[in-house]
Amino acid sequence: MKILISADMEGATGVTWPADVLPGTPQWERCRPMFTSDVNAAALGFYDGGADEVLINEAHWSMRNLLLEQLDDRVQMLTGRHKSLSMVEGIQHGDVDGIAFVGYHTGAGTEGVLAHTYLA
Repeated sequence: MKILISADMEGATGVTWPADVLPGTPQWERCRPMFTSDVNAAALGFYDGGADEVLINEAHWSMRNLLLEQLDDRVQMLTGRHKSLSMVEGIQHGDVDGIAFVGYHTGAGTEGVLAHTYLA
């Protein structure tokens, strides 16, 4: 079983205001380990549940926020902005059995931390 995790940062543990997700700020540096831990916990849960493969597509801003060396060695990563399907890159090959959206925020106009909608 192959699982795709699309990982955004606004809904990650500890994120409460814009500087928490703005690359280069001290707050972003503080939140990166928590974001990484959230994503890693999801991956480990999928492995424990029987997944053979976990593909993580980093989906926040520059798509270079996760601390790669802190992720489980078994995961595969898509990082950086080179992705034609952006936040769901990896699903197009038809071999993904499930997808999880980790660290996402609510949509524009709704109540929630850092609510917004990204339009490509």
